[in-house]
Amino acid sequence: MIGKRQKGMIITEVWSMDRADRIFSNYIRLRADWKCENCGKNFENNKGQLHNSHFWSRVRMSTRFDPDNCMAVCWHCHFFKLEKEKQGIYRDLMIKRLGNEHYNTLRIKSNTLQNKRESIKEFMALMRVDPLAKMAIRYQDNGIKRRNS
Repeated sequence: MIGKRQKGMIITEVWSMDRADRIFSNYIRLRADWKCENCGKNFENNKGQLHNSHFWSRVRMSTRFDPDNCMAVCWHCHFFKLEKEKQGIYRDLMIKRLGNEHYNTLRIKSNTLQNKRESIKEFMALMRVDPLAKMAIRYQDNGIKRRNS
């Protein structure tokens, strides 16, 4: 639940990390129209094989839920091509997508400390204004499970 009314005020409940991760993963894959952003293969009929790959590690709360930090990639590209080449092929792909200036801004953001609660709240705010948000939340609530993120 995003919010509930109490005496005329909306009280916002912060999602659990698991819920936020699942919604974010679906959001990234929906944004890519269920296609691998590296090889272009379509995974609409095999959604579990399309991963949400974080360029800067998920451990970094400041970029964990930043859509610019993530790409929808198939398991093969994720583990055999990109994950092993964070400072090679994957870095080049991110710079191509974002441009040098935005890539550097994201790099700096990834080194900024942020706690889990603030990270989730920032993501929840994005979900309120993005048109894909309701669809990503609906996918999560209807039981489409994330296998990898």
